[in-house]
Amino acid sequence: MSLKEQILAARKKPQAENFHGVTVYLRRLTLGEAEKYFEAVQADAGKTYYLMRLLLTFCLCEENGVHVFANVDELKDLDSESEKLALNAMELNGFTDATKAAIEKKVPPAQNGSSAS
Repeated sequence: MSLKEQILAARKKPQAENFHGVTVYLRRLTLGEAEKYFEAVQADAGKTYYLMRLLLTFCLCEENGVHVFANVDELKDLDSESEKLALNAMELNGFTDATKAAIEKKVPPAQNGSSAS
């Protein structure tokens, strides 16, 4: 296995979560997914539930890390309990309180001095 393949394979295992008695898994965003997510935060001001669905589209996965949902529209029928999953996905991805506040205000984190580490 090449160094490149080793680096790309060195992801943390998905984190198990309970959702209505079902074990679901959340994984960390890739850099490409994070870029798409923060672009959406800037472009979709006021669409909090859309942004939560987008984050869950990227983060909800099978135990082996494979995405469960292909697009945000597939998550439209989730109930409000999914907000907890979205918050857990934010925490898993290292979003700080300042980053969360930036998302709520629709301001890119780089402009307020915080980062999504």
